[in-house]
Amino acid sequence: MQGTEIDLTEFVFECKRLETIPDEERDRIEEMKRKLRRERLARKQRLVREDISETEGERLVQTILGLDRALTALDGLDEPSIGEQIRRKKLEDARELLSLINQQP
Repeated sequence: MQGTEIDLTEFVFECKRLETIPDEERDRIEEMKRKLRRERLARKQRLVREDISETEGERLVQTILGLDRALTALDGLDEPSIGEQIRRKKLEDARELLSLINQQP
């Protein structure tokens, strides 16, 4: 990617393993997302502008899809898992119920 070789799969899994994302990691992730977007755009432009073989075009499309998957995974890091969302909703509902009970005379 832009002259730099990165094990993208390992980077994404490394980030997903973090419970919370510290600020220094967040900066690193945002920089990676910017690089991925630039690389994706460059490859899409190459598909449109250059005279390439069908095989090379298919390879570029597969690479673009991989970049898209990585971006989607990195964009979703700040979102809690479904299980965590359910847990938070249950806690919120329980607090509301307790609040209503405490308001009763």
